[in-house]
Amino acid sequence: MILHLTRKEKFTKPFIDFIKQNFSIKNHLFLLVGGQKNKDFELDETSYIKVINNKKEFFKYFIEFNIKMYKADKIIIHGFSQPYSIIYLFFNPWLLKKTYWIIWGADLYGYLNKNKKVGEKIIDYMKNFCIKRIPYIIAYADGDYQKAVKWYKSKAKFLKCLYYPYFAVEDYLADIQFDVNSEEAIIMVGNSASVSCEHIEVFRRLKKIVGIEKYQILCPLSYGNKEYAKYVIEEGYKYFGKNFKPLVEFMQPKDYYKLLSKVEIVIMAHKRQQATGNILALIKFGKKVFIRSDISTWEFYKENGIKMYDYELLENELFIKQDENIKLNNQLAIKNNFTYSRIVKDWSNILDKNKK
Repeated sequence: MILHLTRKEKFTKPFIDFIKQNFSIKNHLFLLVGGQKNKDFELDETSYIKVINNKKEFFKYFIEFNIKMYKADKIIIHGFSQPYSIIYLFFNPWLLKKTYWIIWGADLYGYLNKNKKVGEKIIDYMKNFCIKRIPYIIAYADGDYQKAVKWYKSKAKFLKCLYYPYFAVEDYLADIQFDVNSEEAIIMVGNSASVSCEHIEVFRRLKKIVGIEKYQILCPLSYGNKEYAKYVIEEGYKYFGKNFKPLVEFMQPKDYYKLLSKVEIVIMAHKRQQATGNILALIKFGKKVFIRSDISTWEFYKENGIKMYDYELLENELFIKQDENIKLNNQLAIKNNFTYSRIVKDWSNILDKNKK
């Protein structure tokens, strides 16, 4: 049995469906602890899904959880940041030898946050202890694996994998109608209500650019920290007035991606890998996407034949029209390199019971 430790997020159900469609679901158990409080992400419990919403429910389930952890042939952690999994594995280190860590982003780059309270530092110590002993790391960007080696002294084997269905852009968006010929002037900033999107920094830079008043500034803020979303909205209106368009209600995927297809320019100022699903979809739509050139995903896109634009050159290149050949080459790279069959193959290599 393969035990997945994850939580309720927008990509959880699609991943479970992916496993169900391509592998024997009876060999998997998905334990969902916490996550986003959004009715659209809710899942019903089944023979292969267990949902735990709070500490009380977790303690009630603890004995069974303990049995599952010991019986599992493989333990796959989807984002190693939840205290319950860190603490449990710290006190049961012999289980680490069959543990796989899927790097999400914040779980890796939390290393750089030095302003932590005492309790957080204790959790960090336990996390560092565990990561040094986890033998397998799953990531799609080589740079993230290298950072795990450098920062956490990991000696894990690197399993390169496009780990969720949204990487297969052509298939994932196959049934959605797009409006790629929209004449609306829209600049999209960030992908969520997360501080890592660096919204305010981007607002300051955009405000100084001549001609910005002709554009709507779209900010998806329905996913993430609600208090931070309120702050971004207040600042957004201060900077751009009626041209600021916050997206605060969760949209169904088909409606959300149709909206993205109308965007002209995208600015993802994250200082780490993030928003990959959004970025790949936007590249498919032929959009001009700015990211930082010193993060791991810059090289990831480059090695897959995708031309990105350097965020540091924003003021000089924002309004330069994207060359049609670059747009077409990017779209071809998406079609050739980000396929459903590739994801199935990646997971087949990981889940094969005879492979370690």
